Amino acid sequence: MNKYLKGCLIALSICIFFIGLIVGWFWWSMETSHKRAEEDGIKYSKECDTITTITEKPSITLGQFRKMKLLN
Repeated sequence: MNKYLKGCLIALSICIFFIGLIVGWFWWSMETSHKRAEEDGIKYSKECDTITTITEKPSITLGQFRKMKLLN
């Protein structure tokens, strides 16, 4: 086999290997992130289900109203 062809095939296989590593790492990262999000959703859903009363006093403000608009 020609030594230039052999060198090109080795370089191409190394490039394909590194591209595969990058794609694999990205896929693994997405999968673990998705699993973690599902676990957090279950955990926080159970935590929210245990709350029966709201003890805080929420403040409600209406902004950008003028006295003339309220009288009409």
